[in-house]
Order: sequence, then structure tokens, then C-alpha cells
Amino acid sequence: MSLCALVGFYMAYVKKFLITFSSLFFILFSTLGVTHIDDTDLVSDIDSALGSSFDDEEFPVILSATRLKQPRNETPAAMTVIDQQTIKELGIRTLPEVFRLVPGLLVGYERGHTAEVGYHTLAGENTRHLQVLVDGRSIYQPALARILWQELPLAIEKIARIEIIRGPNTAVYGANSYLAVINIITYTPDDQIGSDFKILSGNKGIQDNRFHYAQKFDSVSYSVQLGTHSDDGFDLGKNEDERFDHHDTHFLAADLNWQLGLKKSLRFQLGLSNSDNQIDDLDEGEVDPYHIAKVASQFFQIDFSHDTSENSNFNLKTFFTETDIEESWTTAAPAPLFTQELFDLYTLDASYTQSLIAALLAGQGPPIPSDPAVFNQALLFLTRLNQVGTTNVQGEASQNLKESRFDVEAQWTQRFNQQFRMVYGASYRVDKVNSESYFAGIETKDIFRLFANAEFELAPHWLTNFGALYENDNRIGEAVSPRLALNWLASDYQTYRLIYATANRSPDLFEQSANRSYLVRNLRLADQTPVQVNPGSYNGYYYQHSQAKDTLDFEDIESWELGWYFQMLESGITIDVRLFKEKLTNLLEGETSIANFELTNIGHVDVTGSEVQMDWKINSDLRWWLALSNAQQTNASNNAYVKKGADSTVSSVFFYNINSNLSTSLGYFHIDDWYARFERWDASIRYVHQFSEVSLETQLIYQHRADSNFLLDRRSRYQDPDKIYVSVGLKW
Repeated sequence: MSLCALVGFYMAYVKKFLITFSSLFFILFSTLGVTHIDDTDLVSDIDSALGSSFDDEEFPVILSATRLKQPRNETPAAMTVIDQQTIKELGIRTLPEVFRLVPGLLVGYERGHTAEVGYHTLAGENTRHLQVLVDGRSIYQPALARILWQELPLAIEKIARIEIIRGPNTAVYGANSYLAVINIITYTPDDQIGSDFKILSGNKGIQDNRFHYAQKFDSVSYSVQLGTHSDDGFDLGKNEDERFDHHDTHFLAADLNWQLGLKKSLRFQLGLSNSDNQIDDLDEGEVDPYHIAKVASQFFQIDFSHDTSENSNFNLKTFFTETDIEESWTTAAPAPLFTQELFDLYTLDASYTQSLIAALLAGQGPPIPSDPAVFNQALLFLTRLNQVGTTNVQGEASQNLKESRFDVEAQWTQRFNQQFRMVYGASYRVDKVNSESYFAGIETKDIFRLFANAEFELAPHWLTNFGALYENDNRIGEAVSPRLALNWLASDYQTYRLIYATANRSPDLFEQSANRSYLVRNLRLADQTPVQVNPGSYNGYYYQHSQAKDTLDFEDIESWELGWYFQMLESGITIDVRLFKEKLTNLLEGETSIANFELTNIGHVDVTGSEVQMDWKINSDLRWWLALSNAQQTNASNNAYVKKGADSTVSSVFFYNINSNLSTSLGYFHIDDWYARFERWDASIRYVHQFSEVSLETQLIYQHRADSNFLLDRRSRYQDPDKIYVSVGLKW
């Protein structure tokens, strides 16, 4: 899609958003009494932290672990921090691939456009046990608790850094901060003043484009991004047949930062994306080899920050996200399977219905049920069967889904003295979904939260953090999640930490309230002759259907962690070691299919292991990044928990600057025994040349799969193990 066409496509959306945003600005300013002050621009604490270099002669600053800005050695968590330079040097083009650098994080794919990211165990479950934030905005979808990575209106070049908390952190970020937290922090417009354009192209249908423009006037800076992203996905399905999982995504994003004086700042962001995704292997009765799922996503976010005094800050954040998925296809099946009589029989007794169908297909007489109601309904179905016959009919099935989230959060930060400071706040969230096939209509959920974290210096070199979160989910109930951490700053080089935490995950709306059924419309014969399978209607429900019991509870985790952080600036080496033991209980087990929906909180598994993260600047030109993990699952109620966690992971990358313009990287990634072994080599070479005011950047990236296995899903395999792409960018 051309740039002009992309702009035209979004004009209608932009017009609608401008009206909404104007109203929100008026409400925000009226409530807070904000007026413009022509003072010198102030860079807020967060912006200052974003601008700090990891090469400074001090410990790097961490923002995510406690909501307090902390030096890395004082952080009560195992952290991995990945900056834009690391992403750029590797030539990474999609966000999930960044997480291969993190010890214990597992990246797999259901389809080429559907990535799944997990941590240690429970990986491959729609990322539902991780909290993923973009500038503090939760991006997991409210209906199915999944992350639509491909639909994020976010260029990878917009990411300033990613902070990953490896361990539970519900005490700070609420439910879904169960195993780990990923916080993606983007550049403000002030950080990227100017324009740039980038084209990326390669084999396997890879084609990405991006245009970015940022400008500043007085105290206001803004940026606009337009982009496209597409590729052909995987080559082979599980039966060695052709795979259809191409995707084509285009997006628009805008960011405005307004410094309202020395004490106040306002940031406003919005994004729109639209994707066409090929979906295959969904319905055995589908007439065509694939169909298209159209995904439209949009968000807006407002952040207001006010330094109320030298030692205190107030922050107000609100955002709204909405995703609209339109997905329909033509399916075919014997006419009796769409009759109301069979649908009603399945409602009465699903097991008997399946045995009746099996007997009829085998040419046997129908079994006799013992229940009189089931017997009478079976007679009604057999009568209808004689009327409609067993001819195949086809019709239009769909699983459209519209989901939205509104969230507002107030946070206060206060330093009481040199030994004691605290952050506390409250948030309110409303999730809403509307789907005929998943919910038979509209479902909603409200969540209210109170949170606090206190940092206190017990004695010289001894630091403690205590945090807790109270959460009230109107569909499930109440939960309290505490975390206690002790850091011993043993020397200028090393810190030891001991952490105890509990966390929870609330079942998503689908798990709690699903009402699954498929209404197939426009039933007809293969020659397109309309058929009334049900009297007076050309529509019919597919007979199988299921419904959630709405009786689920929180999933729980209890975690112990012993850590060691080492940084020697003169040697350029940073090491983080984590030893952990986690006890997962009340896990949801059971089926969630259209044939049977039966989830209960009966699952449990213990996970113990270790992680090592090393970043070593060997000299001014050579850097080595190493991430190792090892995990064992024991006391598992189901062997699936063992399969869903890899025994070990390895990520090893060398970065080398040949000269001031030319740099290379070489990486090796290995996952052992996560459904199947994964092994890949990555290499890149990057050249930057300056022409007066214009910078030209070119990069060649080569990836080689050293194994021939699928990755997470048996439908995800490459016939050609090599992926090659090249990018050319101009910046002025």
C-alpha cells in the first residue's frame, strides 16, 4: 500500500479521534486547573531517565520494578534492559523477536503473524501470564487475554528501551503480572526531532516501510509515524502442505509532548492499525484453503505529570483501547448438523448426541437414551433428519469480536527523607467485549485497584522494599498481593537481593463467561441453491456449543528469589544472576473448545531454576551479550506444564564495530525441549554514512534455522531455513 493511500485510509479515523480528544483535553484541564506557563522547558524524571546513557559512569536507572526511579543495583527484581541500539544492531524487525535476548523468555508462533511469548512455564498460552505494557498502558486483550503483537501501532524504531521484570510483580502492576512484566518505553517526540524514512525488503514476502516526522515549537513537540509491515509467514503445515498465514499491516501513530512549565507536563498519544491476516486450518469444513481476518485496532493515551514539590510528584494516566476483528468463511457439513433439533439435543446431553451421530454414520440404529427428555428430543431430530436428508450444505460462519478497555490511574510519589520514600495510587478499569460466536452478545468486567510500594534504608548498605496491591474484580472477587525485598549493597561492585512475592492472575472474560456457538448463514447446496434446513430460515446453528460455568477463581503463585547483581565499570561488565523457586496453584485446567467448555482451578506445578544475564563491553569496539536459563517443573498436576516450559535457553550475541561507520553482529539462540528443539544463527552488517545534513543507513540481516522442527505449533515450519532481508534508511 502506498503512503498516500495509507494516509487516506486513516483520515476518517483521525477525524473521529480529534473530536474525542478535544473533549478529553477540556475535561482534563478543567479538572486539574492547568494553565500554560511560558517557563523554561523541564525534562521530567521519567524523560531524564530515558535520556540517560548506559555508558555513563554510574549504575543505570530502572523505572519499572517498583514505579520508583532506582539505580540498577538497588532494584528489588531481576531485570533485563534492552535499548534501541541493541535492537538496531541486531536488525530485529518484529517486537517478539527482541525477547529472545531475555533469559527464560520463550518465543514461538501459532501462525506467522501470531506470536506467543512465555516465561519458563505456561508458555504458548496467548501470553496470558505476562503483563505487557507500552508506556504504562496494558496491551493484553480483555476478551481472550492475548497480545496481538502484529497489530500494535508501534514502529520498533520508536522503542527507547524495554525493561523486563523476571518474576511476579502483581504488587505493582496488578493481575496478569504473574510470571513476568514487560514494560516497553518509547521515545518522546523531543528525542527524535527530524525526519526519517526506511524501507526493508527480503525473501518470504518480507516488506516493511516506515516514515517518521517530529518537530518542536516552543514548549510543544510532536511526532507522526506511518508504516506498513508484511510477510508470507511459514512455508509448511503439519501435514507438509502449503501454509497460508500471510499478513499485511499498516499503521498510523501520533505523539505530542507539552511542557506546561517547570512543574507540569502533558503527553498525548494515539495509534491506529489495520491488518489483513490469512487464517488456515481453523475449520475442517472450510471450503477454501484460507480466509482473511481483518483486524482494526486503535488507542489513545493521556499522561499528566505534576511535580507538586521538590520531593513529591503526581501522575494521572488514562487510556482507551479498542480492537475490532471481522472474520468469516464458508463452511460445509451435512445438513442435519445445522438443525435446531440437533442443537437442542446437544444442549440436553452432549455425550449422547455424539454417540447418536457416530451410530448413524456407521449405518447403525440409534442408541436408546434412558432420559425421557433426551429420548423425546432424539425423536424430533430423527424426524427432521428424514426431512432434510444427509446432503452436504454450505454457509457463512464467522467469529467476529469487538473488545475495548478503558483505564484511569492516579499515582503519587513522595520522598519523606533520605531514608524513606513511597509510591501509592489507585486505578479503575472497564473491559468490554461483544461477540456472537464467543459470548452470544456483550460481556463486561470492572476492576478496582489500590497499590503502594515503600522503599526504606534499614541501615547503611541495607535497603528494603515492601509493596502490596489490593484488587477487586467484580466477576471474581478480591485479592491482595504483597511483595517484600531486601537488598544488601555489599560493595561498589555487587548487590545481593532476597525477594518474596505472591501474585495472581484473574481469568479473562472468555474463560469466565464464554458462550460458544456458530450461527451459519445463507445455507445452500454446492450449486448455490438456497436450502431451508430449519423451517422458514436459511440459517442454522452448528449443533456443537458450550458455555463457561462462571465459577472460576484467581490463579496464584508464591515466589522466592535469591539474586546477585555485579557491575564493574572499569571492566565494562554487568552480570545478573537469579535463583528462583515458584509454586503455582489454582491453575485453570480443562477444555475450552466449542464441543466442551470445562475449566476448573485444579492445576498446580512447582518451578525451580536459575538465570544468568551478562552484558560485557570487552573494549570500545566489542561487546558480548549472554543470557542463560535453566528450569525444572515438578509436582505437576498435568504433564502439559512440563511441555510448556523449556529445560534451558541460550542467547549469545557478539557486537563488533569495525570502524565508526561499519558494525556487525553475530547471534546464536537455542531453546531446549520446548515442544521441540529450536536453534538459530543470526548475523547482520550495518553501514552508516553521513552526507552533510542527511544520514544514510543500510543493513543486511541473515537468519539461519539450524533445526528443521516446528516452533511451538506443529503448523509452523519453514521449508527454506534461511531468511534474508535488507533495509535502507534516510534520516534528515
